[in-house]
Amino acid sequence: MSEYNFNQNEQNNEQQTWKAEDNGCTYRYSYHTPSQPPKKKKPTGKWGTAAIIAVLCIVLSGGAGFGGAVAANYLMKNNTKSTVTYENNEASQKESNKDSSNYIQNNTTPASGGYRTTDVTDVVKKSADTVVEIVTESVSRHDIFGQYTTSGAGSGVLVSDDGYIVTNHHVIDGATNIIVTLRNGTKYDAKLIASDAQSDLAVVKIKAENLPVAQFADSDKLEVGQAAIAIGNPLGSLGGSVSLGILSALDREITVGEYTMTLLQTDTAINPGNSGGGLFDKNGALIGIVNAKSGGENIDGLGFAIPANLVKSNVEQLIKQGYVSGRISTGLSMIDIEDRYTAFYYGVSRTGVYIQSITGANAQKAGLQPGDCIVAVGETSVSTVSEFNTAIKQYKVGDSVDLTVIRGNKQGTLTLVLDEYTGEVKS
Repeated sequence: MSEYNFNQNEQNNEQQTWKAEDNGCTYRYSYHTPSQPPKKKKPTGKWGTAAIIAVLCIVLSGGAGFGGAVAANYLMKNNTKSTVTYENNEASQKESNKDSSNYIQNNTTPASGGYRTTDVTDVVKKSADTVVEIVTESVSRHDIFGQYTTSGAGSGVLVSDDGYIVTNHHVIDGATNIIVTLRNGTKYDAKLIASDAQSDLAVVKIKAENLPVAQFADSDKLEVGQAAIAIGNPLGSLGGSVSLGILSALDREITVGEYTMTLLQTDTAINPGNSGGGLFDKNGALIGIVNAKSGGENIDGLGFAIPANLVKSNVEQLIKQGYVSGRISTGLSMIDIEDRYTAFYYGVSRTGVYIQSITGANAQKAGLQPGDCIVAVGETSVSTVSEFNTAIKQYKVGDSVDLTVIRGNKQGTLTLVLDEYTGEVKS
């Protein structure tokens, strides 16, 4: 393979045809026909001393079209690193110029110690009304089947008395309609305010007043072994379900889809539909937002949640400005091609991480093109979108980074200036 310095004005002589990837699956509503062939799964690591191949799902996928609900592959790399995959399309919206502190209405309380032990019924009385059911509809188009609608289901938690609700990014990703149902059965059409794929958090809003609001615990004070109570909408049809367990670990480094996250681990029963729901302590305070679980033969009691302090900080920013500050924008939409079968489907000659489309002026200015295969970020080799994102996270907004790219049968280096992601305004 020859070395080559690409000219940013050079046209790609081998144009690729790209089709939208759709990795969703249905749990209970209408069928979903994926627009790309299934990918072969392969083990990537170990759990302790025994090799385990684990298929992990994003909890709250009820099967939405472009990612609103997701099924994913979760491969346990070691006793602190695991992988779960799902499709992400970042979406955010600027809605309010008000002080975000008005919307996170709570008094932060210690997560453990200094309080009387309450039983689960007391927690339910205090917190269950703050958890809502979420149903999404997504309209997709298939080359053979034409336009069709898929549905997904998840959960959410009320963070303001005037209708702001936190859920997972993957629950609402790609949704064209979002319907929220309160515990008392009242239904509302919800509007997407903003979403952050990197933290798997999103905010939606309903038009309502005087709603119950979740109280946030201080997740920095959590302890392994303390009670953890999940309230959510498992299977998309059992809203308000309660399950009890403990916190198994506090700082699990988990690769969720395209991003590596630090999550709480719990043995509390978590099922599809719980995503976006609340994980509460013995005092009824919110300690985390459920977002993932492991699944597969010989695997049980491995659920994960986003810590409350991170949830609170990011939700305040999403409400106030429509995005989380400091997020890098590469101006690229990426896709993994993991095997020869998928490579053949997309008409490329090798596996790796490919540019699916150019979404930002910075990537266009750098001379990057759809169909380019990125093999290195700086001095770091990459072969998946997750590895690409992890490598990019070592830089900050405004930095210039050299990308090693294969185009056709030539390899070269292009320099990309990293912009700040400032949200995508929704009409």
